[in-house]
This record gives sequence, structure tokens and C-alpha cells, in this order.
Amino acid sequence: MRGRPTLRYPTALDADLGPLLTGRPGGELVFRSLELKPLRHSNYGRRSFRPAVKAVRHSDPEFPDLTLHDLRHTAASLAIASGATPPAVQRMLGHSSAAFTLRVYTGLFDDDLESVAVKMDARISSGLRADRAKNDPHSDCSE
Repeated sequence: MRGRPTLRYPTALDADLGPLLTGRPGGELVFRSLELKPLRHSNYGRRSFRPAVKAVRHSDPEFPDLTLHDLRHTAASLAIASGATPPAVQRMLGHSSAAFTLRVYTGLFDDDLESVAVKMDARISSGLRADRAKNDPHSDCSE
């Protein structure tokens, strides 16, 4: 990972994240240390995240044993499922290249191949109908 990950969060999270951002200039970190610095993965995971997961699993043994990386993967999966392009996911995750993002998440992009084929078919069919109508004034364009 090379760049600093950036993310515009969904407005559905405004009620939860909005108060954390009140009075802050744009581009500042949402979650940060007490010294207002970026959270360090190892410290945050050990001191906060792992104990929280352990507490939830104690009360609900069916709850998955999540890691911070699982949440990152989930965010990427949701972005891809929402139609994000590889360069958008690259920027969101701070990857050095879209090629790296595709290598890591290629299976998630492949899941959409059927819907891409359906959308392409609709565009091609529409274009062919329009082309036929333009070239044959007697054709029925409403097929």
C-alpha cells in the first residue's frame, strides 16, 4: 500500500459519523489517536478492536472472529458490488496501482460478468435497432 486511503462515506452513516466530524475541516481523519494522529493498526487492533470482538463473541458465539482486514475486505466488496471501478477501489484502499487492486479483488469483479453481459447486450441491441431505423425508414423501430 502506498497512498493514504480516502473514502467518502455513504450518507446513511451521517447520523453516526456526523458528530465526529463537526467543526473539522474536510480531509481530516475521522478516527484518530488521542494525539490527533492516524491510528496505528497494531495498537488499535490489540487495545480496542480485538477486545471488542472478543466481548461480542463472548455474548454471541455465532459472531465471526473478525479482523480489521476483514472489515477492509468487506468495504472493498461493498464498493465493487455498488459499481465502483478498479481505480476508485484503488484510491479508496490506498493501493499503489489499480493492477494491484485487480489482482487482490479480481474474483469480486468477476462476479459481475453476467450483469455486464446483460447490460452490453441491451446497449448493442438498442444501437442496432437505432441503426436499422436510421438506414431503413420503413422498419418498425418498436420491436
